[in-house]
Amino acid sequence: MRRSILLLLVFVATPLAAAQRVVLLSIDGGSDVVLDRLLASGALKGGAFERMARHGFAAASMTPAAVSSTPVSHATMFSGTWPGRHGIAGVNMPGEDLGGDLRNGFAAPAAVDRLWTVAQQAGKRVVCIAAPGAEATSPATTCSETIPFNTISRAQSLGGSGADLASRTEQALGPSPGAASGPLATTGQINEEEYVAREERFAEYVGNAVKLELARGDWDLLLVYVPIIDGLGHRYLLDDPRQAEYGDESGARRKRFADFIARGYRKMDAILGSWLAASPDTNFIVVSDHGMVPTHSVVLLNNALAAAGLRVSGADAEVRAISSGASAQVYVNSKRRFAHGIVADADVPGVVARITGALRELRDPLNGRRIIQTLASGSQLAALHLASANAGDVYASAAPGWGFTGRFDPNVPTVVPSTLSPDARARVSRSPAERQFLEKGNHNELSAGVHGHRPGDPRSQAIFYAIGPAVPRAKGRVAAMVDVAPTVLRALGVPVPSFMEGRPLFVAR
Repeated sequence: MRRSILLLLVFVATPLAAAQRVVLLSIDGGSDVVLDRLLASGALKGGAFERMARHGFAAASMTPAAVSSTPVSHATMFSGTWPGRHGIAGVNMPGEDLGGDLRNGFAAPAAVDRLWTVAQQAGKRVVCIAAPGAEATSPATTCSETIPFNTISRAQSLGGSGADLASRTEQALGPSPGAASGPLATTGQINEEEYVAREERFAEYVGNAVKLELARGDWDLLLVYVPIIDGLGHRYLLDDPRQAEYGDESGARRKRFADFIARGYRKMDAILGSWLAASPDTNFIVVSDHGMVPTHSVVLLNNALAAAGLRVSGADAEVRAISSGASAQVYVNSKRRFAHGIVADADVPGVVARITGALRELRDPLNGRRIIQTLASGSQLAALHLASANAGDVYASAAPGWGFTGRFDPNVPTVVPSTLSPDARARVSRSPAERQFLEKGNHNELSAGVHGHRPGDPRSQAIFYAIGPAVPRAKGRVAAMVDVAPTVLRALGVPVPSFMEGRPLFVAR
């Protein structure tokens, strides 16, 4: 919501409000630009989002961290701190050995407490349903009651015993249908319509699980995450003439894909509307973790580094690029940092210079423009709120239309087309090796819609809406993701910890 009127409604010194019950919904991939467009067109007329925009609080938009990807964004929202402080620097991060298995950003420990911990320490009862980072693998990742995303996203029993959250959910709703499987659609094992239907079924299941909890009165904060819009945006954001599928079917594919995305927003609008109707005395805060940018091409960053003479694989690898969609972190395999490091500390600055030199020279083959829009290293990382023990030595963010992959394959060109559709892949692949490479692409690597960029493009902006008895009717400033946790805590009547870097967006009534 890009508006000229920006109201700043709160100061940290504001007295705490009376305790309120709060639901924090995170919609993966919810785009401020797309939602604005659908609201303006009347596509969501009379729905929950229109109601919140008119009668609740709506920020102008919300700005993600410099790595606008799901694990980083959620750690930022849930901790009220930027990645430089919470330490989750990417979708994946290296472990003790740069050449070993990567650590997933969802499961990595945060360096500071997150919302559920702060609220529980204040005596609040917190329910987490699929909330990223609430994996229930340690006290720091466990809510009062928790169903981890890795449990509910699989087509299986939720487990549990007795009257706990998992048991209550399964007794009422049956086993989870599981989240939609991208690889099945990419390899042609299910068609487009079935993929969309699976996204909808999973969203409905999670939505009904929340409705069960809304009928209960034994919690203060409920955190829930729904990935439907992200799953549809990745596969179906066909909005750039350079995309491989843009002109397919004389434009009919483009329209069908746009309808799939709008269908996802309508489904989310309906689910949210059912919650508002079921519990009018609850305060609802609705956010997203990032927007999405249409993408035509992907750069194999490790191929590019290898072409510049840097070793990127094997026991003697000097560097490794690890991607988070349209941004990446490049790590130098230094002796000081990694268990089997080979680069002497004194040589690290020289290797960093070679990395930045190689990446700076990446050019669009059609117009000669630089593919990488932002390159940062050293003290520049702190300016992006990225400087932490988990950050790379070099950060790179792609220009709109471009994505990154950290996969290294010398049999594949450094630049490949971005597509997950089987027919487009068969048409654009220039070799069997490239076809196999594209077939193994994941949703934020070789898809039509990619995120992860450094903020700046309006399409990367996220959303922040709220409505409820404690929520004022107002239009807010452009929010930052670090503002989410302080806002939720204020609404709960919980003091905002001093380590949080954001500030509440409104004064709870």
